[in-house]
Amino acid sequence: MRKLSLLVLLAGCGVHNYRYDFVINDLRAHNARKPGERSFLEDDMMKVEILPDPTSFQAILVDVTNKTTGQIAIGFDRLRIIDPEKNEVMLHPDATVPAIDPGVRQTVRLIPFQLPGSGPRAAAYEGTTFELIIPMWIGGALKEYHYPLIAHTRRL
Repeated sequence: MRKLSLLVLLAGCGVHNYRYDFVINDLRAHNARKPGERSFLEDDMMKVEILPDPTSFQAILVDVTNKTTGQIAIGFDRLRIIDPEKNEVMLHPDATVPAIDPGVRQTVRLIPFQLPGSGPRAAAYEGTTFELIIPMWIGGALKEYHYPLIAHTRRL
């Protein structure tokens, strides 16, 4: 019984683990209400769904639905995320991604996206903003789409 009490006491004093949730800081955004759901922004050309997971999968899952009559291509050579300290991290897909045909939804897993999963460094990200920048070729023109993502940490 003494060993069990000591283990419970030590576990209570240990480093806390955290889960991250992100919301898109844009009035037009439809933000996820449950863990695992994707937040999204939509306009007349496309719908972009975003699900960052910096601890378990260490990636950002992005779904792009093409609502135009032509192809959309993601500019992977300029794809990046800017962290709260203004450090820029280049992201790339973990598999080859073709141009997105009209009416098609394409899923892209962007790596690397890693944040601490425990301790004070994880807790310090609460309320901070990351900016995901996705360049896209639409109708022969390159346009950068900016997605400000506010991090919320939840103690497990």
